[in-house]
Amino acid sequence: MALPRSMLKYARLGTPHVIMLIGAPAAGKSSWILENNQDHTIISTDDLIDAWASKMGLTYSEAWKQGDLKEFERQAKASFHEALAADKNIIIDRTNMSKKIRRKFLVHVPKYYMIYGIVFKADREELDRRLLLRPGKYIPPYVMDDMLNRYEEPTEDEFDKIFV
Repeated sequence: MALPRSMLKYARLGTPHVIMLIGAPAAGKSSWILENNQDHTIISTDDLIDAWASKMGLTYSEAWKQGDLKEFERQAKASFHEALAADKNIIIDRTNMSKKIRRKFLVHVPKYYMIYGIVFKADREELDRRLLLRPGKYIPPYVMDDMLNRYEEPTEDEFDKIFV
């Protein structure tokens, strides 16, 4: 995939890259992927939960409660390491709200990769409106509050380039 135009000037020709999406649930991360992905490996625990939910005839929220979340995390990390080993371009589609959470993935990225962060921001009213458009995927307000309160702006020491 050609990187979005705003990223092109930062890419080194032929260099694999990781794009880490950063933002609250319903901030637009997965929608961005639908518009911009052509050949990246997508790392998303939500996709794994959705797939399992579909297989089991459950909603996302039901699967979240009944599924083995540690197993979904293990699968996501295994896919990430497989993609790195094959020098694939990767998009990490998770909330990635804190530096500690981001580091769990970024510490494994080889030095020759380019690492981009894309921050998705929306005010609480807009997030709540978008969440209502996602039937079967309920996030309690206290969980959303906790995520938003733990948000840490990404820094240049984490990424080659940050896009907001």
